[in-house]
Amino acid sequence: MPTSRNRTNNKMKKLGIIANINSLDQIPEGDKINYMKFIIDQIRQTREIVVIDWRDINQNLEIKKHLKCDKERIILQENKSNLNEICDLLFIKNLGKISKEKEKFLTFLKSLNNFKGKTINPLESIKNNLSKQYILDFQENGFSTIPTLDVKYPSTMKELKKLKFKSHKDIPANLVVKPKIFGEQGVGVIKLSDFKNEEEFKEYHKKNHPIIIQPLMEEIKTKGENSFIFIENEFIHSVNKFTGKFKINCNGKTVYTKHKATKEELKLCNKIIEAWQDKINYMRIDLIPHKGKNLISEIETANPAFYIENVLELKDSFIKKLETLFLNFEN
Repeated sequence: MPTSRNRTNNKMKKLGIIANINSLDQIPEGDKINYMKFIIDQIRQTREIVVIDWRDINQNLEIKKHLKCDKERIILQENKSNLNEICDLLFIKNLGKISKEKEKFLTFLKSLNNFKGKTINPLESIKNNLSKQYILDFQENGFSTIPTLDVKYPSTMKELKKLKFKSHKDIPANLVVKPKIFGEQGVGVIKLSDFKNEEEFKEYHKKNHPIIIQPLMEEIKTKGENSFIFIENEFIHSVNKFTGKFKINCNGKTVYTKHKATKEELKLCNKIIEAWQDKINYMRIDLIPHKGKNLISEIETANPAFYIENVLELKDSFIKKLETLFLNFEN
């Protein structure tokens, strides 16, 4: 059977990759490689691809510019084109910070209903994942999650300090509030004790409504968070992320190491995948160890980081599986 390395380009569907074109030559602080450039350079060895920034696609799927990439070269195309004309498959991967462009991004997702090809992660799964409602749903269905409560609007800090979590006998000493929708990379995640007064919290709540509240899990500061990467429901690798602080997100101060997944962790991850409401082809599951259990911290299907840029020993095996994913969509 022919492999991805010797199939000819004319038998393959045209692949479009959503990425930030303007940052393809930049290596973020703390990263060892630009992982999107690495992925693009690897994939273009076996097929012709186009790279598009979602911000350059209008409601009619007309595109201002894109990169045309093949084995020999990468060319910037600034002539107008249409997404349906330049690709058959769409791999939505690098979205950037979408929390500041909520309406524009929702419009982009809606416009993709007119895309005639296949989107490798279904649009419904991406859209649903923009909200943290899934944490509340998993919690309601008996999964071990970081205890989470919806916050009524308006609320006061005094009221939140009296809230009780089912899995905590006592009111936690430290509470964390975060946006329920479009939360990403620690943006808007704040300890309740960090607000100077009720007025400051009121402004935060008004700006970020709806919000959720969780107890601060001390283990995140001592043990970090473990991330598990799955492609087509197959476990690929796992990474420990550690900062020594209560927030763990992509920045130059995070320490990343390869994590050896345990049977218990993978069992939980597989249960999560089975219970996920939408079909998924790639995802990341974040777990935090707590008193002998693993608590669900986050599940990412919209814009998941894979961390191959931080733990380079993982990148080659990851690329092989990614190529297999693309090939499976040829049929």
